[in-house]
Amino acid sequence: MSSTPLPGAPCPDTPHASRTASHAAKPPARRTRRLTISAVVAALLVGGTAVAAQPATAAPAPASAAQVHAGVLAASTAAHKPYLKVARTGSKIVYTKGSPKLYVRATYRGHAVRGHAVVKVSGKTVKTLRLSSTGRTSYRLSNRIKPAVHGKRTVRVYVNPSSGQGLKQTNKAFTVHTYRYGSRVLNVASKYRGVKYRYGGSTPSGFDCSGFTRYVYKKAGVKTMPHSSSAQRHAGKRVSKSHARAGDLIWSPGHVAIYAGGNTMIDAPRPGKTIQFRQIWQSNPTFVRVSSKAITV
Repeated sequence: MSSTPLPGAPCPDTPHASRTASHAAKPPARRTRRLTISAVVAALLVGGTAVAAQPATAAPAPASAAQVHAGVLAASTAAHKPYLKVARTGSKIVYTKGSPKLYVRATYRGHAVRGHAVVKVSGKTVKTLRLSSTGRTSYRLSNRIKPAVHGKRTVRVYVNPSSGQGLKQTNKAFTVHTYRYGSRVLNVASKYRGVKYRYGGSTPSGFDCSGFTRYVYKKAGVKTMPHSSSAQRHAGKRVSKSHARAGDLIWSPGHVAIYAGGNTMIDAPRPGKTIQFRQIWQSNPTFVRVSSKAITV
């Protein structure tokens, strides 16, 4: 006896019935999301954690044009250093005689940098200067830097931009040569003070008068002269005492020395003595300009 399906009930062996059963077995996606949210809320409540709604905040006021410009400028200059130029009139310092002047200029993108410049010599601050409205300043190095004879010094110029420009410190360094005397011959000659006189000598182990002058002029890169005082008299051009300069030769019969300026000279005098600076003792010596190189550094 066959069973009769109830009115309105789908036939179990029809495709419609199969699809209906399949849909009943799988909960809709909306129901799955609701179950997941419920599970999360339950977990938070069990753990004692309360989730509070964040209060709404007002939208920030729009920045003014000046603030925007300042922000763009700061962002564009924060990682940059100004361009620093240091010009100088020379690279030599002669004690009490002369020294170079420095000309400093600091700019950034063609505009002057405000702030200060600091000058250091061998790591020691010697001057702090304010930059002008054009980003410039100048300074003459001291000529009181007294080396033993000849030395070198490192000069470094720092520029510290004032705040509000967004610029970093920058610096530039260079070397200056310092001299005790304004004559390369005299600077070399002074190194041998204390060396004993030796007849016929022409080395630092001992000098006679013409051996000393010959050695010094050659060492200074001026000229190679003969080892004879009478021959050295004709090694250059005769000049008057008023025109004589430190580094010239002083000749008198049987003796030759190096003029040191004023009324002083340096020479290898005679047996038993040493090379020293001393007063000119000749009554009417001859001054000889061997080369212009001898009287400069």
